[in-house]
Amino acid sequence: VRSLMDGEIASTCAGVKKFEVPKDWAVVAPFTASNNMLTPKMSIRRHVVLRTYEDAIAHMYGDEAIVDHLEPADGGHHDDEENKVA
Repeated sequence: VRSLMDGEIASTCAGVKKFEVPKDWAVVAPFTASNNMLTPKMSIRRHVVLRTYEDAIAHMYGDEAIVDHLEPADGGHHDDEENKVA
């Protein structure tokens, strides 16, 4: 399956610049509102996706932690223990 997908990516991306071609990829569950990956208006909840697939992403990018440095696009805070107001 992986070699088939790699071949499809290579043929589809034949006309694009080298930095635009995915070097690695992973098969994950579809992003839906019911699994909380999308908002009701179908925007991706990046912080949820990154936290859910943190291990797969870290494996693709050299085991570098990325979630700790993530800020929400709306400037708000995540529901982390350190951000809760008593």
